[in-house]
Amino acid sequence: MRIGVIGYGSFGKFLTQLLLPSLSSPLRVANRLDQSYAHELESNNSNAQIEFYHLDDLITFAERLDVIILAVSICSLETVLQGCPAELFSNKLVVDVCSVKVCLSSEYPTPHTSSSHVC
Repeated sequence: MRIGVIGYGSFGKFLTQLLLPSLSSPLRVANRLDQSYAHELESNNSNAQIEFYHLDDLITFAERLDVIILAVSICSLETVLQGCPAELFSNKLVVDVCSVKVCLSSEYPTPHTSSSHVC
């Protein structure tokens, strides 16, 4: 099974490290970082089983994947999905990790916080 993760923040990194030992094919990661940083991350990965892609190259990222896992912040989710071509998710299992996402604003007041925005 070929798996790709969109997002390489804290949870994306955790998920990547969790999945790597059980995969027989490289794990693909798409992120908004520039490619030079992605190559640095790849070279620091002792397993060398991660293929990095920029969000601008999602079609290539998604080629031959069976599963795409969305591991982006709730603040970025809409923008990332709007930037995805319609055919990107065709014939693939798409999973949102539903990691803890905090987005506080005047629309979503909390008992202890006024109108701050954290993402």
